Amino acid sequence: MQRIFGAKKNKDPPPSISDASDKITKRGDTVEEKIKKLDVELSKYKEQIKKTRPGPAQEAIKARAMRVLKQKRMYEGQRDMLYNQTFNLDQVAFAAEGIKDAQQTMSALKSANKELKGMMKTVKIQDIDNLQDEMMDLMDVSNEIQETLGRSYNVPDDIDEDELMGELDALEADMGFETEGDGVPSYLQPDKEPDLDSELNLPTAPMGHAARPQTETNSADHPSKLVHPKSRSVAELFSAYLINQDMANELDGFHFEQNHGKARVRVARVWRADGGGDHSMVEWSVNITLFSDCINAYVRDDNSDIVATDTMKNTVYVKAKECSQQLSAEEFAILLAKHFTAFYPQVTSAIVKIVEKPWERINLNGQPHEHGFKLGNEKHTTEAVVKKSGGLKLTSGIAGLSVLKTTQSGFEGFVRDQYTALPETRERMLATEVTAIWRYSYDSISKVPQKPLYFNERYLDVKNVVLSTFFGPPKGGVYSASVQSTLFQIEKAVLIRFPDISSVQLKMPNIHFLPVNISTKDNTIVKFNDDVFLPTDEPHGSIEATLSRFWARM
Repeated sequence: MQRIFGAKKNKDPPPSISDASDKITKRGDTVEEKIKKLDVELSKYKEQIKKTRPGPAQEAIKARAMRVLKQKRMYEGQRDMLYNQTFNLDQVAFAAEGIKDAQQTMSALKSANKELKGMMKTVKIQDIDNLQDEMMDLMDVSNEIQETLGRSYNVPDDIDEDELMGELDALEADMGFETEGDGVPSYLQPDKEPDLDSELNLPTAPMGHAARPQTETNSADHPSKLVHPKSRSVAELFSAYLINQDMANELDGFHFEQNHGKARVRVARVWRADGGGDHSMVEWSVNITLFSDCINAYVRDDNSDIVATDTMKNTVYVKAKECSQQLSAEEFAILLAKHFTAFYPQVTSAIVKIVEKPWERINLNGQPHEHGFKLGNEKHTTEAVVKKSGGLKLTSGIAGLSVLKTTQSGFEGFVRDQYTALPETRERMLATEVTAIWRYSYDSISKVPQKPLYFNERYLDVKNVVLSTFFGPPKGGVYSASVQSTLFQIEKAVLIRFPDISSVQLKMPNIHFLPVNISTKDNTIVKFNDDVFLPTDEPHGSIEATLSRFWARM
């Protein structure tokens, strides 16, 4: 048979994950060396531009430098792609090791279980119940181990910027990171893309001061019409790249962070139903924070990249005017943050916080009024963090929800020492002012539900869960062993009920109602019988906690 078909060829074994990772890492290192060479070439062009007078010669140098910069950007993209592949392979390797460890753990547990079964045959009848309790404890430990093994390899959803910069500084110090040009590491170089708008006939992007439109219009006649500032040419873009390198040197090696915004912008919006009928209204207090590339304003007295805070205030009213349909505070916060990150190229991310004043429709003789409202108590809050890429962090909350129950509460079994005077009790009043903040699992604007007023409904649903868990059934209620116990039960109920909420934080200060006992040496004036109390909120207990799913961070 070998004469006809030939001898069987020996196939090479498939590459291991380690081999594939090493090969990709070598390719990435090769690309990194090319990037370093291009950095050196860019530094030379920079010096030539400084020494050359404006004119054709300087433009020619800038054109060559721009070509080198484009090549560098392409290599950086290839390098990042290769390193991402290496990261993915490492994660697969970690997962495989985790599964092997889990198999060994399960094998050990099975052996232990077998031994325990053998031991149970020798115990007395009265020991069976105790042994079952021990088995339950062992199973709980096993479940905790499995949960720990499952979550130990998760990549965190978010990394704080201070943590990132600290890690990079540590790497630079440990590895002796070599810098090019004026001593600025490549990972701190500004990430500016070449301007290809004119080549592709794309709309101009706003940058710097606003340009006058070609056709003059009356802003009073068009209050919602916004004017796009002028765009930068290729030469201006490359000049900005060089300027940012110089600016990094002017900071003298310090890490500098900045933001600016507008606080407490109050706006009310009324929506009138077509053809008459009910009116709807909201009153919001809006806080805006922008993170942008405007370091020039701090180190060079150049305000050309600053978005004026008065402009932010005006934008709130413009966008409120454009919202012809009623929307929630969460939707308006996302709308504003998305506008600032999309309209201004220098803005990298925006935070919009909104506090909604609790105006409630009034009921007269059991009938809701068409246009009458009264002021309630607790406030609806929200915060939207939007990045230029469309990334989103969205939280909602309740502030100032005061609740009280006159019974079904106690506090006993706590630490007692020489400083303790508080008596134990199974009968007391429980009062608190709930502050709740919950984070949604939507990590991008595209994933936000499009259902109108979805977040208003979710706010009311969460508030109802808080109240029903705190009070219990109308008949009999539910016993609270402590504020801590009630707080945890509320957070747990919220996460079980709403799968799109990833974490919830509660603050529940213990507002005291002290028993009143008044007596003299010879006479009792007022004897406490769970009926007369002294209300006081100073001092008060401070209890707060956060409950989240394993894959979430508050």
